[in-house]
Amino acid sequence: YTDEIEQRLSELRCPVRLLWGRDDEWIPIETGRRLAKLLPNCELSEIAECGHLVQEDAPENIINTALNFFD
Repeated sequence: YTDEIEQRLSELRCPVRLLWGRDDEWIPIETGRRLAKLLPNCELSEIAECGHLVQEDAPENIINTALNFFD
């Protein structure tokens, strides 16, 4: 649901870490890659063996990524 705001994504001024499950069957990884390119200062983390619900499939990955991001 980013269509309405995509034209403004380039205005973001803060660093972004985007986590995306490689096995997401609802919103495929290609969409995450495209979104990451639209966001300035964005780093995409593709989570292996993970579907749409990263928080359920790989909660430890979210914690580790957040700790590193905010370090």
